[in-house]
Amino acid sequence: MDKLQEVVLILKEYNQEHIIKYMENLNEKEKEELEEQILKIDFHQLTELYENAKKIIEIKENKIEKIDYIDKQKMSNSQKQQLSDIGGAVVATGKYAVVTMAGGQGTRLGHTGPKGTFKLDVYGKGKYLFEILVDNLKEANKKYQTTIPWYIMTSKENHDETYQFLEKNNYFGYDKNYVTLFMQGELPLVSLDGKLLIGKNKLVKLASDGNGGTFASLRLSGALADMKERGIEWVFIGSVDNVLLKMVDTILLGFAIDKGVQIASKSIVKANPEEKVGVFCKMNGHPKVIEYSELPEKMAEEIDDDGELRYGESHVMCNLFTIDAIEDISKQPLIYHSAIKKNSYLDENGKEIPVPFIGPKKSVELWQKWGVPADRCITVKPGDTIKIKDIEIVALDSFDRTCIVTTDSTGPDREELTGVCPTDMDDKAVNYLVKTPGGNIYHSGDSHFSIYFAKHGKDYDIDVAFGSFGENPIGMQDKMTSIDILRMAENLRCKVVVPIHWDVWTNFQADCDEIKVLYDFKKDRNEYKFHPFFWQVGGKYVYPQDKDKIYYHHRRGFEDCFEAPQNIPFRSCL
Repeated sequence: MDKLQEVVLILKEYNQEHIIKYMENLNEKEKEELEEQILKIDFHQLTELYENAKKIIEIKENKIEKIDYIDKQKMSNSQKQQLSDIGGAVVATGKYAVVTMAGGQGTRLGHTGPKGTFKLDVYGKGKYLFEILVDNLKEANKKYQTTIPWYIMTSKENHDETYQFLEKNNYFGYDKNYVTLFMQGELPLVSLDGKLLIGKNKLVKLASDGNGGTFASLRLSGALADMKERGIEWVFIGSVDNVLLKMVDTILLGFAIDKGVQIASKSIVKANPEEKVGVFCKMNGHPKVIEYSELPEKMAEEIDDDGELRYGESHVMCNLFTIDAIEDISKQPLIYHSAIKKNSYLDENGKEIPVPFIGPKKSVELWQKWGVPADRCITVKPGDTIKIKDIEIVALDSFDRTCIVTTDSTGPDREELTGVCPTDMDDKAVNYLVKTPGGNIYHSGDSHFSIYFAKHGKDYDIDVAFGSFGENPIGMQDKMTSIDILRMAENLRCKVVVPIHWDVWTNFQADCDEIKVLYDFKKDRNEYKFHPFFWQVGGKYVYPQDKDKIYYHHRRGFEDCFEAPQNIPFRSCL
């Protein structure tokens, strides 16, 4: 059996036949490179990871309990000092190292380079994330008269750029002999239906294997061996984008040593049940972190006897390990968590399927000025329809009067609009209808009210409509008023209307209760078939489950009252 035959059999066995068709368009060299890559992929593991990614935590199958912890705030000063002395002795004798996970890009920060190269405004002075971490380490070095070895985990995507950045900035004054860069491992990317994705290099797209891959990467890269050679006993692992991170916490280190444990972590209390952070708990008697994407809603909102979130201890990537623990973990098969992200790829015919930027002509022109590639942009005008998997996006007429009196330039070359009737609304703004399997969503953008909403209401079945609501100052009409929001909803024939934009601008801030008063005043006479929903910051709205709700309210708790015997002086004490 030759190599090609072997590859074909593997691809057929694991339902990846689209790769076979794609290979037909490759030259011999490209085909050989792809074959070599496919033979190295562990398809059994990949299939297992994909199937596990579709599963959610079943409370019934696992005993999940609140985790015990020590509240640092309740420690006495003498306790803290005693623990700090224990941990400080380890640092001072050169037995402590720091690992920074810095494999990600700064995309979500609006930054094009590695996340560590993002500049943050600190006390009026711009500092790079790497620079802030270096300052942290320098402070500890000065205090304990040592130089702490610093290991930076990069990715294949940003390794070279990270190295060049640190070299260019002379490691911000840190001794480069104590800085080691190592790359984390990679896994193939698959679509939501489990199909391998092909990148522009005509190979299977790969992505970093996540924070859990740090341990194996430390061992396989030789960084762990380097630590042993330096006599390191304890290692702190944290992320590059946590600038408040105390990488050398001698109290935490002393605490771990005093308790005789191999792993210690710090946590902070969740701000609210919906905050997107993993939480500590005990599952089947063992400590565990449940990712926010896997945390059932009921569990996230559960309240303990003290009125606090039962699972409110968030995992903020402040973890301390013995070097022996890292080595043991690095050899164990770890549980993977799914990460759903946007990525461009090639289809079976070799045509790129990019993550699109969709908007009207003027928006597209602006994006391209910002650096968005032209081939990533899709220009739409009213009437255009775009299909993305099981979602259909329909561009519709907008009624944003402000945009047609807004010129490209605000300088001396600003075009003269006096006596001119602008005709480029379609170039500047569109509304959207998003058809999903769960219902249809209408987004009005910055539109003002127009009776043409009635046309959209007749043409489309609209479940939820978003309307731009605001308190217009004297001399300006930039947002819909409360009555406009109700008229829009009535015209669109939607089931639910959600006011947006009302809390974005200080001078346009409005009160949603005004809509509620008018709604109650008019709903019976006008026989409204819809109702408003008022979103709260930190809240959520799920359609159709929440279709009858007017206001968002966090779970109030205490549903378990009187389910257990009371332990109070009098039955009616509270």
